[in-house]
Amino acid sequence: MRVYRLSLLCLTALKLCSCAPEGDTAKTVPQREKKNASLTNTVSVPDSTTVTNDASNPYAGIPDNQPVIHRVRAGEPDGDGWCLAKSTRGNFSVMLPGQYMDSMLKMPTTKGGTGVMHTVATKSPDGIEFNVLFSEIIGEMPDEDPLDGMTDRFKQLGATMTRTNIVLAGLPAVRMKVLVQGTAAEIIHVDATNGYYMLAAQARPPQPDNPRLEADIERFLRSFKILNQER
Repeated sequence: MRVYRLSLLCLTALKLCSCAPEGDTAKTVPQREKKNASLTNTVSVPDSTTVTNDASNPYAGIPDNQPVIHRVRAGEPDGDGWCLAKSTRGNFSVMLPGQYMDSMLKMPTTKGGTGVMHTVATKSPDGIEFNVLFSEIIGEMPDEDPLDGMTDRFKQLGATMTRTNIVLAGLPAVRMKVLVQGTAAEIIHVDATNGYYMLAAQARPPQPDNPRLEADIERFLRSFKILNQER
């Protein structure tokens, strides 16, 4: 299974959630994934480093800026090839059209706290990228509004967008349709008390004639649940 890096949306979110990776974040430009990327291109922190007794920060034992790959080729496909994807530590689940990768990335925030990005992601047989990102913030929340910042970034790229206020998993959310630089995306941004959830389905290039696309996107988005479990 190829490793699909976070989408333009998710990479934008890392910055907007006041995460401060090493180097000059102001000059960081999200890059598209190389077609032949594989697991050999990703550093995976052993599971033993994820265990900590620090109740105030359960991620204290995890190195910053190093992806933790919990699972690859995870999930049991149903009759249609879809899998119930449960994030190992992100406290959410969603249906994905195939087996998936489950990972997280920890970064310091500009507010002196910790930001942890929990992701499940896959690519469908049709070439559609599906992912869910939970940006969990431990400590003071950022001042920036990540949704406004993301919208501004898309506008700078010349995107065509529509926005609709909705409720998802019992929380206020905004659904967006975006067409930008040869990518068509359906995005939902969900506010939570301790961070932000973002769901994205992306076609690169757009697939307006794909008869299953709309139904697959709806199944993905509507299946999202926030779970009550230990992380």
